[in-house]
Amino acid sequence: MLDPIPLDSLPKNYNYEDNDKELLHQRPSSKLPTTEIDIGYTTDDLEGASSSSSPSSSLQHKPLSPEEQQKLMNKVTWRLVPFLSFLYVLSYLDRASLSNVHHDIMDDLGMSEADYANAVGFFFLGYICLGVPSNIGLVLVKARIWLAGIMIIWGSICTLMMFVKTGGQLMFFRFFLGCAEAGFVPGVFLYLTYWYSPPERAQQLAMFISSNAIAGAIGGIISYGVNHLDGRFGLNWWQYLFLIEGGLTIVFGAAVLIILPDSPNTASWLSPSERHFLNEKYKNNNTDSHTISLSMSKQEWITVFKTTIVDRYMWAFAVADFASNGVMNTIVFFLPAIIRGFGVTALLSNLMSSIPYSVAVFVMMGNAIHSDRSGERTKHIIIPCIVALIFGACLSGSMIRDGTSLALRMSLICVCVSCVWAVKGPFLAWMTYGLRGNSAIGIGMVNSIANISGWVGPIVQAHAFEASGTYLFGFIWQAALLVSLIASVLLLQFWASRSANRTKYSHVLTLAMESGT
Repeated sequence: MLDPIPLDSLPKNYNYEDNDKELLHQRPSSKLPTTEIDIGYTTDDLEGASSSSSPSSSLQHKPLSPEEQQKLMNKVTWRLVPFLSFLYVLSYLDRASLSNVHHDIMDDLGMSEADYANAVGFFFLGYICLGVPSNIGLVLVKARIWLAGIMIIWGSICTLMMFVKTGGQLMFFRFFLGCAEAGFVPGVFLYLTYWYSPPERAQQLAMFISSNAIAGAIGGIISYGVNHLDGRFGLNWWQYLFLIEGGLTIVFGAAVLIILPDSPNTASWLSPSERHFLNEKYKNNNTDSHTISLSMSKQEWITVFKTTIVDRYMWAFAVADFASNGVMNTIVFFLPAIIRGFGVTALLSNLMSSIPYSVAVFVMMGNAIHSDRSGERTKHIIIPCIVALIFGACLSGSMIRDGTSLALRMSLICVCVSCVWAVKGPFLAWMTYGLRGNSAIGIGMVNSIANISGWVGPIVQAHAFEASGTYLFGFIWQAALLVSLIASVLLLQFWASRSANRTKYSHVLTLAMESGT
């Protein structure tokens, strides 16, 4: 949750259970009326659960004890999060494999550093275009069908990339790869809100997002192994890499249809009481002021989009996520090249690039778990950013000074990468319930805007390298992004605190008037 209001600051006779979410969670104060209840599932799902949703039938369900609730959430976590995390590993391998073949594919296709940056950026251009429409599609279509479909499509595109002969063809396929992948990450963010309440999300979202760090570690090891296939049957090793990674995505995309339930209502491994508990928990934590459905009129669609677009929280979250993603994507696509600049071979740089990501997984999970247990978000975002700035400055100094040991440079990189990745869990937990309007559209818009940095960042880094012959000046761009991330988070916290204070004193005044004092 957002930084909670101290309960001892409220009146002694205040009824906490009757208090709205805005006071407890520092939610935006304005809510627009809605004429239907949307719990994120399709109409068919709701019909199948209608008996458990009515007030009269709810008495038939045995209430879950706290121990049973904890056992249920552990079951949900182990059923969903590892599988979704593995799918994200495949997603990140497909999008980021270009970093591992950086110099080889440039040589084979006759590309410049700027051409490589454009190939990286074209992915995010496609990602930006379809981020919001794809998230709407997940709400209107069953989740497992939508996620399976886009996985099979992007796996096929990744596989076809093995046949590219020019830099232009690579950019063409990268654009459509981005279009296909656009709905996966924001779709999973939205999907997890069906199962977890806001205070539970940082740890689960961090576990999911940490998969990109795992993918970074695995990607370097896979590239090291596949490199030994170079020349077999007349194919370059990077062609084998695209074939293997794309093929795995197609296979597991099909497996989604079997393994992943659309919602608690369709999960065969849940009891009726467990389904009822999860449905009620979702409805009690659902913050959408507007819902979406296929039956909506044009004017209703306009109203939903307008409500989401004018939300100042959405834009602040988008700026913060733009900064976070900008730093992460620059690291992902240039880390092997940066390590290679330390004087190691291209093959060894791929292997060594797995070390910072391996460390980042543990730091990221530790920060997210502590954030969930303490109920605090802001400090868990800002402190890693400050540490990353300090150690990033030290890394820049080590690159200027000759004779700095490789071990010291790698240690500094490990700290920087770990801190940048550690931000994501608390930030996403905050963002997924800090939006007004419709969650599907809001999350999709934040994700789309944020990924503009994935297009801009590599171009800035590449041009800085071509102009100076070093990646040092690209670090200035990353430092500026971290500063803007800190500023955006502080602004969000200021707005949330001010909104909560207004609500708190409004309740205090109401109680005073009712008591006649």
